[in-house]
Parts: sequence; structure tokens; C-alpha cells
Amino acid sequence: MHQSTQPQHLTLGGRILPLHVISQGEMQASPSKARAHALETHSWSLVTSWLGETYHPRPVPAFERNAATLNALQILMTECLTANELHHLIFESRSEQLIMAETHGTTGDEHPLHGKSDLVAILDDSLSQSAQSALDSMSRSKVLLGGKSSSCHSSRFIGALEVDMVGLSRRIFDLEAQTQQVEDLISNLVDQDSHVDGMINGYGIYAKENSPGIDTDDLVPEHPSLHSQILQHQREIKQLSLKADEYRNRLASLSNVQPLRSKSGDVTVADVASGMEALDRKRKQMLQFQETIASFHGLPPDVHSSRQEVKRVLGELNRLQTKRDELFAKLIE
Repeated sequence: MHQSTQPQHLTLGGRILPLHVISQGEMQASPSKARAHALETHSWSLVTSWLGETYHPRPVPAFERNAATLNALQILMTECLTANELHHLIFESRSEQLIMAETHGTTGDEHPLHGKSDLVAILDDSLSQSAQSALDSMSRSKVLLGGKSSSCHSSRFIGALEVDMVGLSRRIFDLEAQTQQVEDLISNLVDQDSHVDGMINGYGIYAKENSPGIDTDDLVPEHPSLHSQILQHQREIKQLSLKADEYRNRLASLSNVQPLRSKSGDVTVADVASGMEALDRKRKQMLQFQETIASFHGLPPDVHSSRQEVKRVLGELNRLQTKRDELFAKLIE
């Protein structure tokens, strides 16, 4: 049977409120609804506080606030608190047992805990997750500084070092993948630059064939599609430059930890830097092309009209030069 999926809550002023909370007059008229709302608010405050302590220092993930979510979170909170209390009781019991054994002078053979290794293992298992992480960090620091490790923890240290070696291999693999991405981006940019150069050269040949009387070095007819493509390529160049700078910073930071293993044919940080310099040169060349094209935006789009406009301007220039020469001659006389 299909059930209604009407919303159980409403967002108001940045807060998520149940629908029955909106009507204050209804709550005042019904004390039972007011008590239910107060109980629900108190339950949400407890759950929110518990989630904040559990996820600290990370933020609590976003979730939908409804009755089903509240019920599930309350059950989960109860189970977790019960498990933590049981863990605490077990730790207290083992601590009291250890204190009693030391007080009565019980030897390792008489006590069920045989030897110091068993006691250390019990204490280690009784530690919380944060305490175990701190203990592991201290152990790794001792090994890296050349300290001697106890026999009961030697295997554990070796296992931790193996995990670190695997993590280092993964970081190297990620670095190689990022380097390949940078290389692909540079190759894509080079292809785009070649495409733009080909379009500009082709348009220059077209202008020479259709405008023999006009200097094509100083006159390029307005081409809206070419202009829009140049703008698009400039935006892509900016985006690729930002990406390349980001990957270059990542490579520089990772190269401080461990030098890159450069083999024959592999891309190194120096190659990436030279590629970035070539990218900057291409970008400057593209800006120069854009300035050259923008200087001819005032001409008519038709080739014949452009020729007439150029001839008119040249005639005006010749007339002004002649007038200047006449005025200069009169000034000398």
C-alpha cells in the first residue's frame, strides 16, 4: 500500500523544525503536543551533543531530521554508550586484578597472567582508540630515532613499518598518476595552440588571396567566430595554468619528502617546470595575437568596404601630409 511522502519538517531561519512546531497556538491549546515537542527537542539536543563528541574534531555529516532518524540515532547512541561503559568496567576490573596480584606478591607462575608480556598485552588491549594511536606514534618515533624495542613489541613495530612502506608506495603511485595528468594537460594545451596557430595562418593566407592591395600584416578582417574561439582558448589556458600550478606545488611538496625516481623517459619536476615556461610563452603569444586582431575591429566586415575605407584613410593621410608640407614651407619663407 502506498504511503504518503509528505515532509515531516520545515526549514525556517536556517533551522529545521517539525511541522507541528509551526503552530504556536496549537501547542498552547494542546499541552500534550507541547510536552511531545519539548521531549523531541531534548532528544535531539542529546543526540547532537553525542554526535559532536563522536566526530570531533571533524564536523558532523548532514542528515535528514525526522522521527525515524531520531529513533535510529537514539538506539545507536545507547548501544555505543553501553559498549563504552562495559569497556570501562572491564578495564577497571583488570586494573584491580593487577593491583591485587602485585599487593599479594603473586608470581607469574601462580597468577593466570603469565609474565610481563601478558600484562602489557592486557593493558594495551584496554586502551582507547586515541590512546592506542598515541602509543603507536611513540613507538614509531622510538624506532626512527634508533631506540631499542622490547621483544614483546618487536613484531608489532615491524608490522607498523610494513604498513608505512605500503603507504609510501601508494603515495609514489599517486605522484606518478598526478605527473601523468600534468603531462596530458600540457599535451592537450600544445595541441590546442597548434590548432589556433593553424587557424591564424590559414586566415592570413585567405586574406592575402582575397585582398591583394592591402597589407595583411597590418590588416586582418574581423572574424567573429575566430575571435570567440580565441577567447575560449584563453579561458582554457587560464584554467590549465591554474591546474598546472596546483600540480606543480604538489610535486614540489612531495619531492621534499622523497626524491622522484627518474628513469630514462620518465617525466621529472624539471621537465614539468620547462613545460610550464613554454606554456607561459604560448600564453603571451596568444595575447599578442588577440591585440593584433582587436586593432582592426573598426573596419567593416566586407572585404570591398574595408578596401574602400583603407583607401579613404590613406587619401586623408596624404592630404594632411601635403598640407603639413605647405605650412612648413610658408613657415620657412
